[in-house]
Amino acid sequence: MRFWWLARQLGTIALAHVAVLVIVYFLLLLGDALFTSYAILLQDAVFVSYVAQLGWLQRMASDVKGAIAFVVAISALLQMLLLTARAIWSSWS
Repeated sequence: MRFWWLARQLGTIALAHVAVLVIVYFLLLLGDALFTSYAILLQDAVFVSYVAQLGWLQRMASDVKGAIAFVVAISALLQMLLLTARAIWSSWS
């Protein structure tokens, strides 16, 4: 029974972090799409030049996504290790 409790807790931590990643990636994608649509709609010289830089922004987006994924993965790993250590420690007591 202790194994299933621990597995459920670890699964909950993992699912919460996956949900955070999906939401952050969706917001990044939505922001990029809204920015591009706004620039094309206005046809303003300033925004058109920003659209020309979107290639650079899209290349940077992968770095930002990678950094976010790394931080979320480390957070999930540390939470799972802490939970596992607490479960082991309480079983010894």
